[in-house]
Amino acid sequence: MNRPSIRTGAGLLASVALAIGVVACSGSAASNIPSISIPTAIPSFAIPSVAVTIGASGNVAACVDPATFAILNSAMASGADVPSILTTNKAALITSLDNFQPTDPAAVTWKSKLVTALQTGSMADAQAQIQALASGQVSVSSC
Repeated sequence: MNRPSIRTGAGLLASVALAIGVVACSGSAASNIPSISIPTAIPSFAIPSVAVTIGASGNVAACVDPATFAILNSAMASGADVPSILTTNKAALITSLDNFQPTDPAAVTWKSKLVTALQTGSMADAQAQIQALASGQVSVSSC
């Protein structure tokens, strides 16, 4: 009678373990392959918009230029020396606000009062207009 040796049993056991390992690895290797998903629809999101009017001179008139917007923002900052900021930038503000043609009635009134206050040197009145802007009573956008 021919008996299998320990070597034959160990070889058979190693072959079975190898086969199980290959099968087990092949399943997990396939799941680790990254897949690429290509969207079929364009995502939708809101885009902010600003109403803009082009004046006869070609200037954008429904918003203030970035430099003027920066001056107004600095005047609205907490602890700002508003009269000093307005006095230093009076000429630039008047010129820019002359080109600013808002369509909102509250903004039209605000602009008129601020320009008049700057032209007459009434910094208290001008400061009141900056406060109206800061408190949200009127809204001004940057171009």
